[in-house]
Amino acid sequence: MEAEIIATVHSPQNDIPLITTESVPHADPGSERSTSRTTAYVVHDENYYFDFIVFQVSGCVGDRLFKVPRHKFVEESVIFRSMFDLPLGEKRADGLTDEQPLRLDGVEQADFRHFLKYLYPRGIDRPVSLTLDEWLAVLKLSSLWEMDRIRNDAITNLPALLTNPAQKLGVAIDYDVEFWLVPAMQELVQREAPLSVADLEHIGIECALRLAAIREACLPSNYRHNYNFGRSGIAPESRRGAVAYDCEERIELDFKGFITIPPLKYDKAMTAVQLVEEASPPAEVPVKSGRRGRGRGRGRGRGSTSYQD
Repeated sequence: MEAEIIATVHSPQNDIPLITTESVPHADPGSERSTSRTTAYVVHDENYYFDFIVFQVSGCVGDRLFKVPRHKFVEESVIFRSMFDLPLGEKRADGLTDEQPLRLDGVEQADFRHFLKYLYPRGIDRPVSLTLDEWLAVLKLSSLWEMDRIRNDAITNLPALLTNPAQKLGVAIDYDVEFWLVPAMQELVQREAPLSVADLEHIGIECALRLAAIREACLPSNYRHNYNFGRSGIAPESRRGAVAYDCEERIELDFKGFITIPPLKYDKAMTAVQLVEEASPPAEVPVKSGRRGRGRGRGRGRGSTSYQD
């Protein structure tokens, strides 16, 4: 009979485990002991052998460490991929231990947690169901780290949750979703309710003033007949009402050359639309006879389910 002894050691050069099997036959007392030895290399699977990375994210009441598999950040982001490919020399890489984590400055803990929920979903539900705030966090961080596939996924799923056109316009400005801009503006122009202070928090004062000027030019067809003016000449508690004008051409004219996408920021309050040159005189809005219902821009933007216009 033979006794099999298995020992596991590590190669000093590449840290790949080696398994050594030694077969030792039982020998009579006084005889020499014969030994046969075989060696097999063990390699890491290319898909399912995960390296972990430790991130440190600041918070109001203290920093927090997150330890997750590294491969998703490498696969999805050219920024992280380039970062991990940089030669370090004798320096130890950040993110390998709790004592030396990789710091994510400027990232909020709640946003990062929402992003990890998308990246590493727990449970068996596929696809993962996210709230509006969670999808916004996914859009924010995927845009910041140039994760194009994830960004496109967020852009595809967000329209169904962004029911407020001012918020949708603010998100489009902040994260350069160009094909949302005109449809969201058109919805703000066409709706009955005027622009509000809450709208300013999403789109900024300059953008709101330009949209207000377009709204003023879009009078309903029954404007002269429905309003009962008081002695002051002002209709008490009256509103312009919703309009069905297709204002896309006017919006593109008034905003052409005047909107630039600001740098990504985490504080979206009072997002300003930057003006880069003098405004052209406002154009008259033609009334298109026979057109009813929602404008072309509004219908196109509100029901969008893909990243292409």
